[in-house]
Amino acid sequence: MRRLGLDDAEYALLIAINIFSADRPNVQEPSRVEALQQPYVEALLSYTRIKRPQDQLRFPRMLMKLVSLRTLSSVHSEQVFALRLQDKKLPPLLSEIWDVHE
Repeated sequence: MRRLGLDDAEYALLIAINIFSADRPNVQEPSRVEALQQPYVEALLSYTRIKRPQDQLRFPRMLMKLVSLRTLSSVHSEQVFALRLQDKKLPPLLSEIWDVHE
């Protein structure tokens, strides 16, 4: 994300887009979540077109970074779950950071 050189508005919009992700586990009304997400996606697209009209690929690159981060987060969750299934103890600091209480 640092390489993208995001400004505060871009960063805030990406966070909002990430929060309103319909494919999260236990989402009961994905279409409503997508509807909530859409204005933030459109705002980010408009913002990048106005602020950096010469960089046509900026918007898709930002969305691809979100995909990469979500994939990384998913892999991380699977690894933590696997450790817990194996009855392995995490170091206390990591347990606190990842909010995994054993």
